[in-house]
Amino acid sequence: DNALALHEVHAAEIAAEVADVFFALADLDRRLEILERSRERLKTTAASATERYRVGKGSQSDVLRANLQTTALEERFIGLKSERRMLTARFNALRKLPVTDALVPIGPLDPLPPVPDPSAVRREAEEHSAAIRAARAAVRMAEEQVGLARLERKPDWTISTYYGRRRQFEDMAGASVSVNLPFVHRQRLDARHAEMEAELSSARADLETVINQIARDIE
Repeated sequence: DNALALHEVHAAEIAAEVADVFFALADLDRRLEILERSRERLKTTAASATERYRVGKGSQSDVLRANLQTTALEERFIGLKSERRMLTARFNALRKLPVTDALVPIGPLDPLPPVPDPSAVRREAEEHSAAIRAARAAVRMAEEQVGLARLERKPDWTISTYYGRRRQFEDMAGASVSVNLPFVHRQRLDARHAEMEAELSSARADLETVINQIARDIE
């Protein structure tokens, strides 16, 4: 079981890293695509500045400025290309492919759906969780048992009346009063009340554990 769990953790870590490298490559390809278009525009601008200077319609500073911009952009382009080669090698290695295999540019990615509000997801999960419903029912039952245990510790009065109709004698009627004195069994009732309180605390702890587990699963 431990070996399987470690394998699953390792597989999840590899999958997460593959996804990270993939999206990094996708972002890099977008930047290279934009940079390539900028390179072409700067090359055209530099060629135009050189031609204008050659025919005496432009200044040498325009030519120098255009060449410097072209050189800086070229160095940046080369740097991004080098970064892409390293990311491609890592991407291939994670997928058990030769690190020298070429990788075609990654096209535009569909936008990710909006991430739902974690609190809303948690509320919905709690509302539909059978485990939470069962845990809450256990808490309610334990609360009722605690309430009954508290009542048992209070004096209980019972009043009853009776009436009997007789043919040869006068009718018979009477009343009786009985009193339950809990202090006679104080120790037993206190123990029962403490037991019910402990069961209530346990039920509440179980409910909290279930809620926390659902929150962890969502995260």
